[in-house]
Amino acid sequence: MAKKFGKNPCAYYQDMDINGEIIVKKLTYEQVDRISSNLACTLHPILADNSVVSLMENHSVYYYIFSLAIYKLRIPILFLSTRNSSQSACHLLKQVGAQTFVYGESYSHIKEAAVEVLGIKHLKIPDINIDEMIEHPLNIDSDKLLDRTFTRKDLLKTLLIVHSSGTTGIPKAVRWSNQYLMYYTQVVHYSTMIRDQTDFLGDGNDISINLAPL
Repeated sequence: MAKKFGKNPCAYYQDMDINGEIIVKKLTYEQVDRISSNLACTLHPILADNSVVSLMENHSVYYYIFSLAIYKLRIPILFLSTRNSSQSACHLLKQVGAQTFVYGESYSHIKEAAVEVLGIKHLKIPDINIDEMIEHPLNIDSDKLLDRTFTRKDLLKTLLIVHSSGTTGIPKAVRWSNQYLMYYTQVVHYSTMIRDQTDFLGDGNDISINLAPL
């Protein structure tokens, strides 16, 4: 995707200008790919030996880039809903065998509970200066640190872990494989293109805004 659509817009996000006014900035596919790859290289010595990492943070462009970085380390991510209580979060962390809890500042109380109950390792999401990271070239060791191969054996490997809402009990983890996510994304193609229901897509100038965390 990054090679084929490198100059195309990949993400739009809010930021502040020098006067404190809200502005909208853009990242291309190439920039998102390079920034997340460099972040993955930075995280490699910290997370590379983990079998499952859990992530809990408010949804933003930083959340998106951090998720991509962990994916590039080939580590399944348990995405914890920010609505989870400490009890529910600890239950899910234990259920999937998460080894590191990655969290944003707003969820320090969940981290404290996870450390007390499970003794889990933890990593606070660092401040990410996108404007600076855009200027950084690709890490020269990225080919050594990041596995970019993909074979049939990878199809059934767990890519991400979501969970039920927990409205009728303790939330339950649901594992998604690479293959399942591929099938899932093809639903959009089937529902729109094949059935010729594309009126809502507008034209090439439209921007699709994703409201879901993934």
